[in-house]
Amino acid sequence: MNALFITPHRLIALLVLFAVPLSSQELDVIHLKNGRSVSGTILERIPEKTVVIETKEGVEFVDFSEIRRIVKEFVPHVESFAPVTGAPGTVVRVNGTFPAQRPADGAVLFGETEAEVLTWTKERIDVRVPEGTMGNRTVSVVVGPHRDAARSAFSAGGVQGEAAAKRRAALSAPTAQKQARAPEEEGIDLSGFWLTLGYVMPHDDLGMSDLPSMGFAKKGFNLGYEGRIHLAEFLYLPLSFQVVYMGFNTDALSSLTGTTVSSEGGSYGMVWFAPGAGLALPLSNNVHLHASVDYGVTMVHRPDRTIGSVPWAKQESANTFTSGLGFSVGITFIDAVIIGYREHTANPVHTVTVSNSMTTVTKEVEVEQKTSVGIVYVAFTF
Repeated sequence: MNALFITPHRLIALLVLFAVPLSSQELDVIHLKNGRSVSGTILERIPEKTVVIETKEGVEFVDFSEIRRIVKEFVPHVESFAPVTGAPGTVVRVNGTFPAQRPADGAVLFGETEAEVLTWTKERIDVRVPEGTMGNRTVSVVVGPHRDAARSAFSAGGVQGEAAAKRRAALSAPTAQKQARAPEEEGIDLSGFWLTLGYVMPHDDLGMSDLPSMGFAKKGFNLGYEGRIHLAEFLYLPLSFQVVYMGFNTDALSSLTGTTVSSEGGSYGMVWFAPGAGLALPLSNNVHLHASVDYGVTMVHRPDRTIGSVPWAKQESANTFTSGLGFSVGITFIDAVIIGYREHTANPVHTVTVSNSMTTVTKEVEVEQKTSVGIVYVAFTF
């Protein structure tokens, strides 16, 4: 019966199967002795002879004697920006692939003039068009020695000088209030994909409070995924897949019953997939509090056990599917980590097969066992 439950090895394989790397812009960079650099993916290294690297222009063969060093560096990629026209002081959003956090040597240029960066995420950068910008200017993102420019230019124009500055100052207060109300505009993107690791505490419902219907679970651990879909403003849709393992306290059960209780590899377990609804409260551009509820399908595993030695009685249980309800609260650091607490409760009715050493007769009984756990967890984004 226990073989039907997901083992830790199978879970780890499942997690690796679905993990998708998102650092596609971290490329191999060959710095040459003449000051030039070549960026791409190294296909082959022939020691002391040649390095074969695939770049955007094609495959290039670099002579080993010309190489100063080879490193991995993040190369930015600009896909688009909007609006494409405006006066100095206009807020422009640059879309593309960038480091999750703005590096010390990261900048956005209009021509060769550096713009004020308002927000910086891995998918977009909000900047203000520099004062004095006129005509067509190339929009480019610089990270260290690497630079990538948009295919089209920004067209700057409009009234300059003191009158324009006064008008922007008058409009800045309501604009700031609007951005504070809208996390999307402030760079707070509630969407994401998170790997969760947790410390599991079974509640008394799953502890030793009531022998006929309750179990004897020890504290355990939790692994899982949580995806978040940004719906509107402060609202998001969480999709949670969680796996929980808890040990079986046979010593406590033996002490309470006055007989020997054993279980070969027995453990309590829960697996659930639950969509829900969440609410976020921004604290800053990259930090917010969150609270969500979820409801979905839950599988609960009750460990098999042998009671007594001679004579003995065995109880074997199949995995039970039911519904489960949960909630989660915590603090989210965008593009970094979540620290939180979640609870999940289900009320499975287990079908238990009972047999003993005195007779060949077996019987099935139904055992209702409320299963409720609390989990302190951390989650890391991909």
